[in-house]
Amino acid sequence: KKQGLGSLKYELSGFGRDSIYEGWKHLVELDVAKNGWEIEGQGNLLTNTSLQEKSRFARPKLRVKKTFEKLNNWQLQWYGEREKNDRFGLGSDTLSAQSFYYDLYRTRLQSPQSEKLNTGLQYSQRFDYQPFEDQFRQIAVAEEINWNGDWRGGRVSRLNWNLTYRNLEVNENRSNLEPQETYLGRIQHQLNAWKGTLRSSTTYEIGSGQEPKIEYNYLKVQKGEGTYVWMDYNRDS
Repeated sequence: KKQGLGSLKYELSGFGRDSIYEGWKHLVELDVAKNGWEIEGQGNLLTNTSLQEKSRFARPKLRVKKTFEKLNNWQLQWYGEREKNDRFGLGSDTLSAQSFYYDLYRTRLQSPQSEKLNTGLQYSQRFDYQPFEDQFRQIAVAEEINWNGDWRGGRVSRLNWNLTYRNLEVNENRSNLEPQETYLGRIQHQLNAWKGTLRSSTTYEIGSGQEPKIEYNYLKVQKGEGTYVWMDYNRDS
């Protein structure tokens, strides 16, 4: 740690059980704030070898934010993250079907915090990959633009909105994904006049149509890699 600048942390942990399992986890955390710049980063790397497979799971994240004091504290933010899980059967150089990989990037312009007007414009891209033999191939690219905010006219009137446009491009036909172009929006106005004598709430929503039914598959992964917990309440495995 360094006062007035930030901190950098590295942590290493491991677990081994004879020749049955061996795993190592690397953790790196970065936190820097200087001259209107803020940098936050975290990186996880988990490698393990068991009797069934060997895998390498990486999850880095990085956020960079700049506050422009000369421009009334407007903020520009950039965020990026990756999740990549290489899984191989022992003695094999072919990626298993449980392997996955994606990259996500996001840029946001945010207005200064105000009691009257707050708004932000955000653009993001996500690249999805699918295992194919011994490597990953890109299957889809999703682009999204979002504009949200709220405006307050004193204690009488308040307006908030959230508008999103999303475009999904599918590069290869190795998945069940289909190209999609969607938009969603919600605008809401609330009025409270004459000390509450007159109250009204108006909401307007737009959408590109009904969302198609989505089927989810939950796959068991090594501890520390997943995002859900399975509880066998009825004990039927």
